[in-house]
Amino acid sequence: MLRDEDDADPLAFALHDLCHLEKFVDESTYAGQVGFFAALHRADLEARFSHLDDAWKKDLEHVSADMNGSPVFLFAALKMKLKMAARRDVARKRGTPERVGGVLDPDEARAFELFQNELFDALALPERGRRAGVAVSARRDAPSDAMWIHLYFTQMGEQALEA
Repeated sequence: MLRDEDDADPLAFALHDLCHLEKFVDESTYAGQVGFFAALHRADLEARFSHLDDAWKKDLEHVSADMNGSPVFLFAALKMKLKMAARRDVARKRGTPERVGGVLDPDEARAFELFQNELFDALALPERGRRAGVAVSARRDAPSDAMWIHLYFTQMGEQALEA
């Protein structure tokens, strides 16, 4: 993922991705990444979440262009970006400053749950995938769910590569 200081510098962004290019062609993650990016393309999340702020749009672009490795990492990053968008959306609707730390409050959690369900619909996750999708996070504390997500996007990528 990009660091905040990379945002304003296109060269830093390009160098960041070049440093990770080998991960995009790694046989253990390539098909999964292709599947993840294909799912993102079909899901058209920018249109689906058009009511969210410009920070969400920028975050979505960053995840959509990241070649850092596994589809599980990309999926967890996308979920985290959506969680922060939910937090900002609730603050905007309340007319209050965005909270930047801590667990989601009840209103933020409800908003994120709705957004997450919309994301899962957009990615066409079946019921088992939805359970795995809820459990998977950047904390790496749900290995069997992470494996399910990895295999889901890998199968999708293998199908796209065969077409």
